[in-house]
Amino acid sequence: RPGARFCRARALEETGATRAALSVYLEIEEAVGTTDVHVQLAIARCQARVGEHAEARRRLETLDPAVLRTPGRQEEVREIERLLNRPRARESRSRGIPSK
Repeated sequence: RPGARFCRARALEETGATRAALSVYLEIEEAVGTTDVHVQLAIARCQARVGEHAEARRRLETLDPAVLRTPGRQEEVREIERLLNRPRARESRSRGIPSK
C-alpha cells in the first residue's frame, strides 16, 4: 500500500534517516509511477538532503510548473531550493590536537 509506505518514509525522514526514507520513496515511485507530485517532491527533498543535487534538480524540472505554483507546493519547492543552494557543511578533521 503506497499510503502506508509514504507514512513510513516520512517518519524515517523526520527522524533523520534520509537515505532510508529515499529508498522507500523510490520503491513507492516504482510501484505507482512518476505521476504523483507528493512522491516526486519527497524524493527531490531527500536527494537534496543527501547531496544528490543534480538528481533533485532534474526531478524538479520534470514536474508540471502549474502544479508547483499552487500555494502548498510553493513552500515545498522553496524548501528544496534552499537545500540545493546552501553551502555544504564542512566536517572538522581536527582530532583535538592543539596547534603549535
